[in-house]
Amino acid sequence: MSSKLKCVKKNNISLTNNNSKKILCSYLNNTKKFKILKITDNRCTLERVVLPKQEIMFEAMSDAYLEIHTNEIVTAILEDKILCANLHRK
Repeated sequence: MSSKLKCVKKNNISLTNNNSKKILCSYLNNTKKFKILKITDNRCTLERVVLPKQEIMFEAMSDAYLEIHTNEIVTAILEDKILCANLHRK
């Protein structure tokens, strides 16, 4: 299953690395818990809830990071932070 992410634009100041390029990435939530994904680069922030066993595909700059948060009862806990270049899907 794939899903599109909506970009929430940051301020108009662009600090994007000129050497980075947009790549297709994928993330599979191979757990029994809901995950909150947050993809951040210098232009925008993307957030999406991913269901257990759900795969999500997204485009991101190669120097962007994917943060994976686990939703607990009272708070969300940052579980991992992955460079999007490592999630590149060819």
